[in-house]
Amino acid sequence: MTNDQREIHRKLRILQHAVKIGDVSKTCRYFGIGRASFYGWRHAYADRGEADLAIGEIGGEIEEVQVAFAQLRGDIEGMRKSVSGFIKSPADAISPAMIVSGLSAVSKLVRPGKK
Repeated sequence: MTNDQREIHRKLRILQHAVKIGDVSKTCRYFGIGRASFYGWRHAYADRGEADLAIGEIGGEIEEVQVAFAQLRGDIEGMRKSVSGFIKSPADAISPAMIVSGLSAVSKLVRPGKK
């Protein structure tokens, strides 16, 4: 039995235990896992079956978030480079944190009521 097969079997046992006793919190406590992990496994199993429960697999949603984060990081770096021509001294430099702060302020103006 490979490590992936062992991990798939373990996660299936945990999912089945939760169905059997009808309490996710108790199951997670008993097996020493987080509820977020449990729900991630349950969602992956429901959507894509056993193969997605393997150790090396990354669910599609996590991958999408990683891609979006990489794009945002690239966008921030691009913004910093585009305004660097206007910077006269190091004191005028714009950090990524300042850009993110500005973006969040703009998003609050665009979507009032959201925090």
